[in-house]
Amino acid sequence: MSLDTTAAQMLSVIRGCELAPVKALVRIHAHVHRIAAVLALAERNSMIRSQHLYAAWTLARRSCLDIQTILGPHDAGIDKLIEGIDKQLHTVLGLSRKDMGKPPNGHEPTLIPAGLEGGTTEQLTGEVEAAAMPIQRRSVVVDSQVRDNSIVKTIKQWYSNRCQICGIVLRVPGPVGAYSEGAHIQAVGHPHNGPDRIENLLCLCPNCHVLFDNGALYLTDDLCVIDAFTHRPRHQLTVDSRHNINPAYVRYHREYWTASKPSKH
Repeated sequence: MSLDTTAAQMLSVIRGCELAPVKALVRIHAHVHRIAAVLALAERNSMIRSQHLYAAWTLARRSCLDIQTILGPHDAGIDKLIEGIDKQLHTVLGLSRKDMGKPPNGHEPTLIPAGLEGGTTEQLTGEVEAAAMPIQRRSVVVDSQVRDNSIVKTIKQWYSNRCQICGIVLRVPGPVGAYSEGAHIQAVGHPHNGPDRIENLLCLCPNCHVLFDNGALYLTDDLCVIDAFTHRPRHQLTVDSRHNINPAYVRYHREYWTASKPSKH
């Protein structure tokens, strides 16, 4: 996916930080680029914009700071380096929004919410002020789908909560212990209208669930996991002998996100 001018400048700033001898920052620009692409794709945008890039950096920087806590003196200085990157990114964002004027009270430049880039100063100011107001609540009647929780429990038991794509078992404290999610291959909501059947279900971790639901990952007919950005295979999907995945749902998901004909495998 292409980047707008501001996002490209921001990614260049992040790429520059890899010159420092800090293990936690190896290939960080590639990770940020990938996350930003997923965020843009989730909004059905064909271009990565500055708000996508900044949100991706926010996630990546938190991981880097967590790594410093784990590694201790072996990767000392991450916090200082990240602080410098933050300042450079805010400078890039500020220069690209001169029409907004200087921020009040010397605060950092205000980030433009997704979908508002290119709006007038009055429009942007109104949106920012509205975002700062307390959230109002109202009662609504929701017409929701009734799903079969028993098949979700079954598939989680078959895989012991291990993700079929990445193989990770996500563990959380407390009585929950291991955590996974039931992901429909052909989505059950409109306009997909997939069936709520175990043949149309995968056991995934939250990260792979989001990637799969938004087309960043898809499957071939022989259940090989494909990276949508590189179009290269990652590895074979883990499949329990009791799990009979219907290839029709796999083809629907792949064709919806790639607009390609079914693979011949």
